[in-house]
Amino acid sequence: MTTIIVRHKVQDFDTWKRGYDEADGLRIEHGIVYASIHRDASDPDTVFAVHRFQDAGSAKAFLDAVPPAMEKAGVVGKPEVWMGEDLEVRNY
Repeated sequence: MTTIIVRHKVQDFDTWKRGYDEADGLRIEHGIVYASIHRDASDPDTVFAVHRFQDAGSAKAFLDAVPPAMEKAGVVGKPEVWMGEDLEVRNY
């Protein structure tokens, strides 16, 4: 499994959230198996999205395809992206 974490500023959280929801098909098309979104505790217009994919190729293809959806949703500036191979996941 591969996880990507994306952090970015948005113009307006509610507008961004609608755009995020509208892009659900894009995530499914690229084989997403897990997603969560988070807001920065001190800045509600800074968003973190955590997405898990079966493999790095699917995650990279998603990252290549998602910029138009991000722009449409009101992402401001260049997102920070981290991608890593999952070594261990625990649920408590």
